[in-house]
Amino acid sequence: MLFKKEIIKNFLNFGVIDFIGLLVPVLIMPILTRTLGADAYGIYLLIFSILFFGHTIIDYGTQYTSVREVANNKQDFDLVKKVFLETQSIRVIFSLVYCLICICYAAAFLAEDVYRLILYAAPLYLVGYALIPTWYFQAQSNMGLITKVSFLIKLVHVLVVVLFVREQTDLFLTTMSMGVPMFIGGIVLLIVCSKSEKLDVRITLNVIPRVKSGVHVFIGLLAPNLYNSIPTIFLGTSFPPDQFAKFAIASRLCQVVVTLQNVLSKALYPVLARLQGSKVKGMLQANTLISIPPLAVISLFGEELLGFLLGPEFAKSNEYLVILTVGVFFIGLANAVSQGYFLPKGLDALYKNISLRVSLLSGLVTLFLVSEYGLFGGALSITIARFLFFADFSFTYYFKLMPKHSIK
Repeated sequence: MLFKKEIIKNFLNFGVIDFIGLLVPVLIMPILTRTLGADAYGIYLLIFSILFFGHTIIDYGTQYTSVREVANNKQDFDLVKKVFLETQSIRVIFSLVYCLICICYAAAFLAEDVYRLILYAAPLYLVGYALIPTWYFQAQSNMGLITKVSFLIKLVHVLVVVLFVREQTDLFLTTMSMGVPMFIGGIVLLIVCSKSEKLDVRITLNVIPRVKSGVHVFIGLLAPNLYNSIPTIFLGTSFPPDQFAKFAIASRLCQVVVTLQNVLSKALYPVLARLQGSKVKGMLQANTLISIPPLAVISLFGEELLGFLLGPEFAKSNEYLVILTVGVFFIGLANAVSQGYFLPKGLDALYKNISLRVSLLSGLVTLFLVSEYGLFGGALSITIARFLFFADFSFTYYFKLMPKHSIK
């Protein structure tokens, strides 16, 4: 019963955070496509594709490794304090490194006006994201404060867009309205952790042991970007912004279902890390139940929805939408096995090996399909890769781990 209450509490809190994060782009999408125009909106999507990729770098898998360690040692405050200091130090250091990478990439490959946007927005957004210790509050199953701060960050962004964005030249304001609130939110939570939680909020360079211990999970999480985020950034750099916008819009609509799947996984993860045995069967059923209804709606009415919200010029995004929805279904099934068993049980190296081999194969498939079919090939390759992930995780679990550990 205690676990059920914890799971429900986590699900509701993560649901609020993730759905606000998802709902805001969907709600402001019609406003931005009309005020900024297709070209500027495509640039906006490219900028945030680059910044969002940084989440994987900054997190460094700590949303699994550090959450697992703190969740299992809540009563040992000295250990919790040490984990917090090292984890937050890694996040801040990596945010600065990735910020430099973003600026160098923009200077080398993007137009000067886009480079200036990233130059100002990247440090604020990325460092702010690093300072927000969502992983810590997740491990404590105490997400109330994070939920409120996340809501306020998104609310500021919405209000700025609704009240002040009127034309294409307001792209700078639109971009900064995400970066500035994120940075302020990070500072606020840093103060809270220092005063209320009595945690050490300094930055230490003594993080090498923790970096080494988290490398398997990090590689496992980073590898899928070979077929996902990196090709998306390449497509946004190589194709006209108005064409890329259609691809990116389809991806964002599919993200509705991915968000549901992620909320379920994050709500269950601290509990699964403490439970014995396997809950994969239940995870598969739960992911199927939450995935099929919204995917059916998107598949059947996606074109009408896009046309109504964004206008007829964006209705053609439906050709990407149909393909991507198939892949999203397999994300949930793969998560049920990988995040429902491999990571909670500490099978980090095995998780990394599967992720790496599937991602390398998928990266080659993506390279071929994108070169032959452009944006359409990009959507197709993402779907193929997501199926391969589910197939590999399932095969390893059922035919290698179950016989070995007599899992029923």
